[in-house]
Amino acid sequence: MDRSKFLVYVTIASIIAAVFFGYKYYQRLQIPPPSELPIELPNKPPTQNNFSSLCQAAGGTWIGDGINECESTTLPEDFCRENGGTFSECLSPCRHSSPLLQCAEVCMRVCKF
Repeated sequence: MDRSKFLVYVTIASIIAAVFFGYKYYQRLQIPPPSELPIELPNKPPTQNNFSSLCQAAGGTWIGDGINECESTTLPEDFCRENGGTFSECLSPCRHSSPLLQCAEVCMRVCKF
């Protein structure tokens, strides 16, 4: 058998082996159909009635009456994100008061729902 025929046979055998073992490997890695995949439902945001108690549990003060904000100087950003709110790092504590009132210059962490 000459060298070129030998190389052809070795190449063909290598291709067949790669296809066979690759297919066996692929079968072990196959992803199940979507109907068999576990489904993780996102956490539902709490209802408006629960925001007040959640806010107080997080150490905040609830401002309702259509404003729907939880404020505190130490309010955790994670609390806001986990409950579907919009977090603001530093807002005035007098943002809902008359502009004529004097206001302390303190940053309030606020979660708007």
